[in-house]
Amino acid sequence: MYIDRVPNRNSRPTILLRKARREGKRIKKTTLDNLTNWPPQKVELLRRVLRGETLVPVGEAFATERSLPHGHVEAVLGTIRKLGLDKLIASKRCRERDLARRGLRSVCRECFYAGNVNILRRVIQDTYLVHCCR
Repeated sequence: MYIDRVPNRNSRPTILLRKARREGKRIKKTTLDNLTNWPPQKVELLRRVLRGETLVPVGEAFATERSLPHGHVEAVLGTIRKLGLDKLIASKRCRERDLARRGLRSVCRECFYAGNVNILRRVIQDTYLVHCCR
């Protein structure tokens, strides 16, 4: 089977799905369907399938290497910045900075696993850190 494009003089070409077979020295063509009204993308996909190509959905063809924070991640990060917790962590490497980062990381993890972003605000509001940031 193959897709054949038959030119017409004053109109668009006819696109046909055909099957060919040999009878002696001659090749006989049998038209199976008229694909003229199909959209060009659909015709091209059928042509690729008839050639033997395996078509893969877009989700399987590509792997996500990096994704930007959005939604609940952006909400938690925005709350952390609003409270000034990101500025409390020192830029120089020291034991206190590592402990603060671990604590902040565990609070964020709890928010994501619990599925409620407001947990972060409730956890931090009653602590000494909020009063230091104001």
